[in-house]
Amino acid sequence: MDRPGKQFLPNLPGPKIDNLTFYETCEQPLFRDDSLNVDTTFFYAVTSVDSSFPKPESGYSMVLQAGTGRPPKLLSAETVHFKQMILTFNEPVFFHSTPFPVIRLKNENRYASSVLQMTDRKQLLVTFNEPFIANTNDTVSAQYVYNEKWIELDDFHRAVHYQYIKPETEPYVSEVKMISGKIIELYFSESMRHDDLTDLSNYSIEPSGNITEVQIQDETGQSIRLNLSADTPPGNAGIPLYLVLSDIHSISGTLLRQTDKISLNVMAADLGDILVYPQPVRPHHDKVTFGNLPSMVKIVIFNVSGMFVREIEGETDFGAIDWDLSDSSGKRVASGVYIYQVVFENRKKIGKLAIVR
Repeated sequence: MDRPGKQFLPNLPGPKIDNLTFYETCEQPLFRDDSLNVDTTFFYAVTSVDSSFPKPESGYSMVLQAGTGRPPKLLSAETVHFKQMILTFNEPVFFHSTPFPVIRLKNENRYASSVLQMTDRKQLLVTFNEPFIANTNDTVSAQYVYNEKWIELDDFHRAVHYQYIKPETEPYVSEVKMISGKIIELYFSESMRHDDLTDLSNYSIEPSGNITEVQIQDETGQSIRLNLSADTPPGNAGIPLYLVLSDIHSISGTLLRQTDKISLNVMAADLGDILVYPQPVRPHHDKVTFGNLPSMVKIVIFNVSGMFVREIEGETDFGAIDWDLSDSSGKRVASGVYIYQVVFENRKKIGKLAIVR
């Protein structure tokens, strides 16, 4: 809490971090700057002023960086099935596991139960628990959806008109669960033919891997468990991984028309089970991969003497970040044992890795 008389003094942002000048005085703990340009990076620092002290003004805070840009736009909502729709945006969009995207049908006052990202990242596959009401005008809105600069949808671009026109009934995949790195469960909207479900040729893994076994979970054929081969790469190791279905029919004979590849890339929620490979690093290896990571992490690498070697920070790519085995100056590191520290939301995990030249 601020004492009476304390003031915030944001400094004028500029194109460089070293040319901050006095900008404005603020008597509240929240400062709003309405004079910014789009697609520009700004830098701020603050001091506080309290006349009761011999030296009224404090030293400068650390310099904070803020970037501006345009928010993404929700362009359309199209029906996939009676419980699913595809939301299309004007650019690639992303979301966090917390808070998870909130997709709402306004008139029906219902919220989506599942949101999956499509392969081009400009579309989201949205599933509701209950069927849509046919031939009724409604508005669908989205929250906690961001573009590549992590700018959220604003109030002007988060909602579009939607109307569900009831089509001929077709089966669809209603849910995908990753039980483990090698086991997947699929749930269908209706009962499927058992012979189709157990035919391994109806499944493929891209870019590599296979389905080795299919177990039907219930008599109706609405849920199955798939076992992946040992050579199938994990879905959290920096490699895009997809399941493709074909020639699977409902009991009534209607073909399952899957709208897209099913992504098997799962983003970790915490630092509980980090993957680091290869271990040890051999002469023919050109990188180390840190896998099974949350979306935004920082990795700091030290030698065994505690000397700083390299820092890597940013968004993970399909759950992983690579280290090219070079130090902060770009020089390739020598053989030895190195300490890594992974930081995510004020939580840390420390481990060791070995390099053999």
